[in-house]
Amino acid sequence: MRRREWRGDSDELVSEVERQKEVKGRCVDDPFCGPIITGVLRETLRKIDRFWGREDTDQAQKEAGCSALTGTGGWKAWDMIELKEKCPDITGPYPSCAIGEPCEGTAEVTGKCYRCHTVNYVTIGHIWRLCVDDVWHLDTSTGWYRLLRAIALWKSFSDLVSLEWSFSAAKAWAHTGYWQFPGFAAPREDRPMCESCRQTWDIRPSFVVKWTPFPDLW
Repeated sequence: MRRREWRGDSDELVSEVERQKEVKGRCVDDPFCGPIITGVLRETLRKIDRFWGREDTDQAQKEAGCSALTGTGGWKAWDMIELKEKCPDITGPYPSCAIGEPCEGTAEVTGKCYRCHTVNYVTIGHIWRLCVDDVWHLDTSTGWYRLLRAIALWKSFSDLVSLEWSFSAAKAWAHTGYWQFPGFAAPREDRPMCESCRQTWDIRPSFVVKWTPFPDLW
């Protein structure tokens, strides 16, 4: 089974392996999901709301931010930076997490394991809803169907092998961001074979948010 690269020294690696065996009582050859990010994900969405509601975020800025989300280039305008691609900033500090090839680039949310880049779509779901309510003034159902069309358009430019799977996973997390925050019922997991590594990501209280043309939100 393929392992992530270990960047510490060999004594530290032996210590970590023994800790996994003795403290958790499980085989370290089993696949483990990335660290738990439920709390930090919620706080990141709250941070977006606080920014959106600030007095110095005026209507012209909001309109520019919402305009950047539309069209073929809209997929470049947003991200939770740590959740992009294989999320090394999420998994790197936790060598006993994201172990095993199917579990690389994953994170745990509400007890379920997901690829980081699919969880990232909670971002567009949430900020799209802000635009629907405060800038575009659409009813919520119309706004949702426009978001689905936008995601399908962005995915059509992707070279992913399974476009159908990719769209389905992205849609599920966009739905969570659009309809359910702060209730936050995470969708069906896409990496059920990965066990929890039982460690919580605690590097910062929230992720860094990119939303063009705004400065990055730390």
